[in-house]
Amino acid sequence: MTSLTGLRRSVVHFDHKLFVDFNSRWTCRFFNAVMPVVTDFQKTKVGLLLVIPAVLAAWVWLRGKRGVRTIVGLGIVVGLTDAVSFRVLKPLFHRLRPEYTKGLLVVLREGKHGLYGFPSNHAVNMFAAAGFLTMAEPILAPWVAAAGVVIAYSRVYVGAHFPLDVFAGAIFGFFAGLLGGLAFKKLTAKRRRT
Repeated sequence: MTSLTGLRRSVVHFDHKLFVDFNSRWTCRFFNAVMPVVTDFQKTKVGLLLVIPAVLAAWVWLRGKRGVRTIVGLGIVVGLTDAVSFRVLKPLFHRLRPEYTKGLLVVLREGKHGLYGFPSNHAVNMFAAAGFLTMAEPILAPWVAAAGVVIAYSRVYVGAHFPLDVFAGAIFGFFAGLLGGLAFKKLTAKRRRT
């Protein structure tokens, strides 16, 4: 038991050190301005009213009914992984976010957050989308995964999460998305046969 406790302490210590490096040491004015926008781009007027609808409309235009089915499947998978992460995993692990962790230097570059941060829902959602698209529309998966990496980094940079929060969120999200993508492929293959 002592070796597990020591390992846990070492991992947490490394996670906190890496957080402080990303959040307050390895910073620049450009990222200070850009990362708060990147971290919640879907909430900006440009993202919500222009970019997201344009991307979805373009995909439907290019892929027709298959594009619509993919978007619906993606919404279901991301919605489910988001709910499991927020309603089950965060209350289960009770890991405090950096801003609530005593003795830790935190530069908070956006408003206050909820108490618990493990796993990061932003990472869960983006990597669930990447995992799902790996199965459903492989051409899109690397682009969504790259966006997921940037958003996951932004969550640490703005002070919302520890690196382990986003790493665990990415792993959980990706594998849950893969499972959802496999189910989607089976369901759409059956539909094409009938």
